[in-house]
Amino acid sequence: MRKSHPRRGPRLFRAGLATAAAVILVVAGVQTPAFATNTPFTITPSTGPLGGNTVIAVAGTNLLTGVTAPAARFIANATGTTTCPATLGTVSATNIAASAATKNTDNDGTVTTPNTLALGSYRVCLYTSSAAAAVLEGTSTTLYVVAAAAPVLSPSAGPVSGGNSITLTGPSGAPYLTTATTVGAAFTTASTCPATYTTTAPNIVASTVTRTSTSVATLTVPSGLALGTNYNICVYNGAVAGTSVLIGKSATAYGTLTGLTLSPTVGPSGGTNTITATAATAVLSGVTSPAVTFTEGSCSATYTGTGAYIPSTTVTKISNTKVVVLVPTGVVLGGGENTEEYSVCVYAGNTGTDALIAAPGSYTIAPTLTVTGVSPAGGPAQGGSLVTIAGGGFPYPADEDTVISASIGGAPLENIEVLSASAIRGTTTERAPGLASVSVTTAAGTKTLADAFTFSYGISVEPNTAPTNTTPYVDILGVGFDGLTFGTGNPNTGGARVFLVNDSYSNLADSGTPANYATPPVTECTGVLKIDDNEIICQLQLVSTLNPAGTVNTTDVVNGTYTIAVVSNSAVAATLTSSSVSIISSGSTFTVSPY
Repeated sequence: MRKSHPRRGPRLFRAGLATAAAVILVVAGVQTPAFATNTPFTITPSTGPLGGNTVIAVAGTNLLTGVTAPAARFIANATGTTTCPATLGTVSATNIAASAATKNTDNDGTVTTPNTLALGSYRVCLYTSSAAAAVLEGTSTTLYVVAAAAPVLSPSAGPVSGGNSITLTGPSGAPYLTTATTVGAAFTTASTCPATYTTTAPNIVASTVTRTSTSVATLTVPSGLALGTNYNICVYNGAVAGTSVLIGKSATAYGTLTGLTLSPTVGPSGGTNTITATAATAVLSGVTSPAVTFTEGSCSATYTGTGAYIPSTTVTKISNTKVVVLVPTGVVLGGGENTEEYSVCVYAGNTGTDALIAAPGSYTIAPTLTVTGVSPAGGPAQGGSLVTIAGGGFPYPADEDTVISASIGGAPLENIEVLSASAIRGTTTERAPGLASVSVTTAAGTKTLADAFTFSYGISVEPNTAPTNTTPYVDILGVGFDGLTFGTGNPNTGGARVFLVNDSYSNLADSGTPANYATPPVTECTGVLKIDDNEIICQLQLVSTLNPAGTVNTTDVVNGTYTIAVVSNSAVAATLTSSSVSIISSGSTFTVSPY
């Protein structure tokens, strides 16, 4: 019988190889499945928005002991029972790699969500490394849920007519639009948003939806919304019905309110002026003590009179649609601003539960405006005078958004230049002769300086030369001829006349002899034909002169330089102001000459 002999050498050799292999695996940083712990761990937070970059804190006893560079996966979980794969493996539609995974201590670390996570729930799985063969180190005890973002609305209420713009910003600026290159949106009265974009009732599609960044979208409120109704705004990753998926639902509802009209819509910085606010419907019915605030942002849904919301101390209800409001002193410009726009918010009262009852009105402020003078103080009625208006509160330096206009006697100034905060310059336009007020309008309103400028009968004449002993027709251009009644016969009996004079205008004072001029005109332009307010034609009598009695002398007008003057009343001793006689310009000079 043969005896058996133990073969120890080879067995020890094989054991040594096995041990060495295990050492090699450890050195390589890869644990074998026999060493995997699959430690349960908690996650905080357990929900987040689309777009990724949410940092999740993970914690569990000895969760990361012996691990230096963990990796993480999000395993799509439709049923809530999905488990983590035993090894890291490769990424897929249901096995999604985290953006980052870090170790803080043996008991905790962080995992950052990728932007490829769709809406839904996921199991979070930790692995010993990023190698495909890395083994499972831990499994989250709860699921991580990617929910529709809750973007913040600004404003959260507006007119029922629509057409206004709304901004939807991710909560705390979170990038909820990372995967949406185009954005669709709809208003719905339902408590939940449809999972995919739809245009069927009760959904009303928003107009002009624009993605301005990964965290901000803007849209135009559509028409067709119902008055006094709250709407959830649903945001989608496109506008393809049945395909584009929901990525956000507004954090608060959007309320439709009756429109509000302000008068005036502009005013001075620092307030203390009064405006009226009129609603399109009787929103003040049953309201005894309405409250009003001013804010540079959007109105709050309920009353607050602190911080950015500046309350009016005097609000008077006039009717169920109208209040009178004292603009508070805190409504002021910031440093270097020419204008600033404020929202005017009307509430049912001044407690924290009183609701906004009308769409915000827009009120613009500017520096307090004054008008103190104009230079020169007069010019021809046909315009063309360069004038400088002095005052204060002019928007300086001016830019393309500057609100500035001016007029004299209702005739607008052209080519206005803002020279400084206290001076503007512009060119007069035509206006009927007479005394006129100077008005300047900025975003603070309009200020007027009464009776500060005189328009005179400035005229131009063509032709402006003719030989003596002739009767040429002359064409006279000016302004205000419609207001004149031209007389005939002896000029000293009155009526508007056209004279040739040898000074700035004829002195028609009484000479002391009844019905005699102290200094008569040289001659008259007779047969005046009025074309329109800006033009007359007459026949200049260079074949005769006028004597003090206003009768015709047979003496020819001698050669020389004269002036055509239009007077509003040619009667002896008529009182003539600078506006009733044409102030002489080079265009009205007339030369009697043989050549």
